[in-house]
Amino acid sequence: MKKEFGIYIPPHVCRDKRLTPATRIVYGQIAQLAKKKGYCHAQNLFLAKSCGLNRDTVSGAISTLAQRGLATISSEDGVRRICPVFESSEPPADCGNLPHETAVGDAELGTGDSGASAENDFALAENDRGHLKRVLSKSKSNEEDRESSSLLLIEEERAVEHSNSKTDSGASGSPVSYNLQHAKDLVAEWGRQVLLRVVPRIWERRKANGDENNMKLGMPSVGIPSQKEIDQAVSLALELWPGSDPEMAFRQLLRACACTQDRCDTLQQYAYLAAGGSITVRSLLRIGGNGDPLSFARDSAGAVPPPPVLSFPGTVDDAALLRDLSYDAFNNWSFDPWLPCWVEAAGRLKSFTGVPSQCFMAAAFDLYESGGKTTPLPWFADSLSAESLADFAEKYGTDRRNAWRGGRCRRPSDPRRGDDDRYEYRCVGWDVAKTAAQGKTSFESKSCLLCAATELRLMPDLVETVPWDRGAEALVGLLEELAASTACDAPPHRGVDCGQRDCAVPSYIRCLHGVKEGTWLAGNLSARN
Repeated sequence: MKKEFGIYIPPHVCRDKRLTPATRIVYGQIAQLAKKKGYCHAQNLFLAKSCGLNRDTVSGAISTLAQRGLATISSEDGVRRICPVFESSEPPADCGNLPHETAVGDAELGTGDSGASAENDFALAENDRGHLKRVLSKSKSNEEDRESSSLLLIEEERAVEHSNSKTDSGASGSPVSYNLQHAKDLVAEWGRQVLLRVVPRIWERRKANGDENNMKLGMPSVGIPSQKEIDQAVSLALELWPGSDPEMAFRQLLRACACTQDRCDTLQQYAYLAAGGSITVRSLLRIGGNGDPLSFARDSAGAVPPPPVLSFPGTVDDAALLRDLSYDAFNNWSFDPWLPCWVEAAGRLKSFTGVPSQCFMAAAFDLYESGGKTTPLPWFADSLSAESLADFAEKYGTDRRNAWRGGRCRRPSDPRRGDDDRYEYRCVGWDVAKTAAQGKTSFESKSCLLCAATELRLMPDLVETVPWDRGAEALVGLLEELAASTACDAPPHRGVDCGQRDCAVPSYIRCLHGVKEGTWLAGNLSARN
């Protein structure tokens, strides 16, 4: 009887809920190989074969271990060195010594003195052989399909509430694979949105030797993914965001790879350079190159927040209002490919009890602006979190109070105006509330009355800015009564300081009238420029 050397997974790794089971296994294998010298040179393919995983899963696991401080990655004479980190300074003396009757030799598993040498020799030899290109070009086999779906099996229990609609399960014990048609629909939806962000252009391509070779890039198509490609992408997404809903994680990975204009340009370039003019899921798994094919997808995922939780279902009618509030001087977010985002955003709004649509969209627009307007606004709106909404509340409240009281404009201040950078004229909401408090009963805009009522409900202290002594609640009731009796809904005449005109210092509010300029005035005010 010979010994087969198993692996030892320390308690602090087992208890780390941020790690997937596959990542824990990879840690244990690395720790066993590093038992003698404190490090190993194992390549991803060797670890994949040793652990019974696919190479992409191993690549993601090593990155996760490095990010969590459970392993350090360095280079020695151009060869990768992996050092596992233990809670104590030394690994346990019996690390990996599990006797088992087997015909497999120690050297084959890379253990013991000769085994360590054999493992390193094998790993170094595999380093120069083809990588993901050959893996993806292999014909499908049942074994490969089971490997690529391994993490989905791990996540099956977490996703049990969604398994009926999102997974296909066969006989008992068969692997769970992400529903191909559902995934194709997600990819097609994402592809239509990405195509709105690319244009035909000349790519001034500089080769590694310094030569220039300009390449004409047209409008790419969107490729149809295979089951294996979908399973690999979903597995990677679940590694990056453990515990997330598989659909949300997969969609977030797709969006991450196109979250900036530079990344969209990279997708377009790769499509014409290596993918026959198509943007595909397969491309996302290969753009990183032979050294680390998944680096592009992994780096992209690091630049976006975790996937959102599932939202309430929305409707097209609900989405229409949010789409109207998405006006932007630089982009048009009302095109049909963005409609699914607005429908989902409308469902997400339902989960925030008492939050008006104007405030919801103001928070999404603030994230969009803060990011340099490179990531699409609808992607912020349909994934807006309660934390982001809460963080925005203080900024929004300060701006709206200044707009009603004539205080400083919202950030950033205009250095040319200095201390005079203030709301020169108070906002239309204040005009409407003031004239209603003074007894006026005829108005030209139902939306303006409702907007003023909304702001008073959110910030009752604003009632102090108008001639009214019966409290904010009573004034809100009056404004709502006037809105119910007002049939007209025309945009008002607004000054530059309103913030809804292209030349204005913008306010945070998202106006139901958008940037439309009207002629009527709430009170007896002189015309403004």
